[in-house]
Amino acid sequence: MQLELRRHENTLIVMGMGIIVLGFWSTIKMGISMFISGNDDFSVIGESDPVVIAGKIIGVLLVTVLDLFIRYRVGRAAISEGKGARKGSLYILYALLMEPVSLGFIALSVWAAYKGMAELSDVIVAIVTELTAAVIYFELVYAALRTRMLRRRIYRLQGNKNAA
Repeated sequence: MQLELRRHENTLIVMGMGIIVLGFWSTIKMGISMFISGNDDFSVIGESDPVVIAGKIIGVLLVTVLDLFIRYRVGRAAISEGKGARKGSLYILYALLMEPVSLGFIALSVWAAYKGMAELSDVIVAIVTELTAAVIYFELVYAALRTRMLRRRIYRLQGNKNAA
């Protein structure tokens, strides 16, 4: 049982790091696509008014920063719990909520490719990235729940308060 607990704790640490890395990757990818892609006429947005364009860019940046913040918090909490610290359940809830978000981004990428609004190479990268994120979120939630269950079981068997 101790071996299984250690395995799930290691999974939490690795998945936490993976979520943080994917958060930074998403932020970098968004920055590259917005400012370096060569779409300086913003024809993709469908607007020519600079105020509307600036508002949409600020909106996208805010969503990107919020996404990075959530992924960072979830990742740090998973790493901490994997190292033995007792964390609340909020990060597990965030991970559960981010799972359909990742799947939604996959659907949005496929839709953009179907409508001709995105290049196939960009869509493939987005699908692989978001599919990886979805798998990481699933693994993280499973490892967190299993870790908590095993810690409770060990605590009951040993009767030692330090095991929980």
